[in-house]
Amino acid sequence: MRKTIGLTLIVLVYISVPIYGFSNDLSIYNINVNETEKIKLLKWVLTRENGVLTIRLKNGVRIDFVDVRSDGERARIHKFLGIDEVTNNYVIEIEHLEWKTYVQLDPYDGRTQALPGLPIYSPSNLRFFCFEPSGMDGAWIKVYQINEKSHSEIFSFGFQDWDADNPEWIDDDTISYNAFKYKHRVKPGEKNPRIQSNIKCGKNRCEVRTPDL
Repeated sequence: MRKTIGLTLIVLVYISVPIYGFSNDLSIYNINVNETEKIKLLKWVLTRENGVLTIRLKNGVRIDFVDVRSDGERARIHKFLGIDEVTNNYVIEIEHLEWKTYVQLDPYDGRTQALPGLPIYSPSNLRFFCFEPSGMDGAWIKVYQINEKSHSEIFSFGFQDWDADNPEWIDDDTISYNAFKYKHRVKPGEKNPRIQSNIKCGKNRCEVRTPDL
């Protein structure tokens, strides 16, 4: 049995996210690169030919991710990144013209879950966030709650009044980050220090602590 993922998936994962600041160190995203290399050696599991990334699931079903070569917004190139060590899902990167989106593929039943970025997990793997530093649209962060075999978004925030970088989990409920003014809002000769601030999460919700800038 074979499934082709093409236009249906395009609608699912199309989120305009700039790729600035993306880290090439996949280990910080809990992606097992060593296991990835093993899988790439098994041609019956993973192949890429003629613009089609084919992944064979553990039940024998083959999933096709079809590239779209275009100069417009429909353009997308699929790349297998590895295995998420928390969810044990396959991670597929989709490169658009100026941004990237991601899909987690269940290796057993073929379910796909779209994400706007690679997840950074909390210490106990109860939640994760996706973050993108300043690009064309400013920095943003999205926080997700992990359910039994899926995830749900509980918080989304675009940093419009101030900029942000270097977010990290302090505990399962707290994300720390550096806050500072956007460059175009800094007056000549004015200092622009980075001030530590945080996001506090409770049950199915989060709250941004406004920094004193």
